[in-house]
Amino acid sequence: MRRPGLWILILVAISLVISLVVAKNQKVEKVEGGPCLVDGNCLKSQRCFVIPKGDGFATDGRCVDTCRGDLACPPQWRCEAVYEAGGYLVPKGAKGATAQVVEVCLAGARQE
Repeated sequence: MRRPGLWILILVAISLVISLVVAKNQKVEKVEGGPCLVDGNCLKSQRCFVIPKGDGFATDGRCVDTCRGDLACPPQWRCEAVYEAGGYLVPKGAKGATAQVVEVCLAGARQE
């Protein structure tokens, strides 16, 4: 005698395994120069640079590369000092900025 319940159970188990494999492989990719809210959204070699609104709340930032001098940045970019503010970086004087300085590549040539 055939047991249709057993076949249904086997199909459900196979579907569960397939869905777990697919879900495990669908990790959020970290993109170079992509949008971010915290450093964890960026590649390991990058940091999240955010310009807070006037009320101090952070907006979406951009993943940026750290540097040591303008020559470490791409053409038409500059190496600029920014400040730690929890899980991201902010410009000088921004609310939440600490004394910890980090240099990052920002778009635009240096103004002399």
